[in-house]
Amino acid sequence: MTNHPVKCWTILLCVVLTSILDCRGFTDFSGKECEPVDEKGCKCKFTDESAEIVDLTSLGNTDNTPRFKDVQGSDGNIYSYNPCTGFDEGTCTNAAMCTKQGDQYEQIGDAGRTQFQYNQEDDTVLAAYVTKSSIITASVVKLKCDKTACDAVLTPEGQSTVGMYNFEFRSICSCPGMCDETGPLNNACPGGSSGQGGSLGVGVFIIIVILGATVLYLVGGVLYMKIVRKETGTNVIPNKTMWTGFFNLIRSGFLFSISKCRGRAYENVG
Repeated sequence: MTNHPVKCWTILLCVVLTSILDCRGFTDFSGKECEPVDEKGCKCKFTDESAEIVDLTSLGNTDNTPRFKDVQGSDGNIYSYNPCTGFDEGTCTNAAMCTKQGDQYEQIGDAGRTQFQYNQEDDTVLAAYVTKSSIITASVVKLKCDKTACDAVLTPEGQSTVGMYNFEFRSICSCPGMCDETGPLNNACPGGSSGQGGSLGVGVFIIIVILGATVLYLVGGVLYMKIVRKETGTNVIPNKTMWTGFFNLIRSGFLFSISKCRGRAYENVG
């Protein structure tokens, strides 16, 4: 089913900005669209047989701050962006996109006023954020699919003409069907992502296993030595002789290193 509000909004924007915006590639007349599926403008669903969803929910802050703050643009301006939920910054209120030049803030995209459009030319989705001002102002974000970009990157391309700002947003969550509201699916980003926290890394997992085994060994050994063998004092330490020798070796190595740094001979006093 065609989303007429989206199509009408696109055509209206192209008509108003006909002299400053190349609408080719922005409006797709092939019939394939990406229709908004929530009021926040976080995600859209393709109307073709794939029915895949592009979901930016996990990439937005929910504490009234921008997830992508003070990003330097190629035009020298500073930009802040937060998908889905509005933020306040300077004179920008409930903004999706805000720009700063010197001490002056300008809101260039309102939260909740997001329109999505499929771009057939390079097989991407465009997210457009409009704002009410004396002139029509729109921020068009090209959602660039990159399955290796677990940390999303916003690239401001500056103001192409009066009232039209362009951005590239590279992320795994720009790929259809790769993310849901909690972040990347199918453990696509095992080290964590820019959305929600991911799984533990292999190194962290190994450290946790070693620490857990060490604690189990010490606690179990002490209980065995105390209850079964009736030992007391330091004798409850399992394999006390081995550990004493081990720590003596560490001590000797430390003293040897110190003596070399001080330029003095080291004598092992055992």
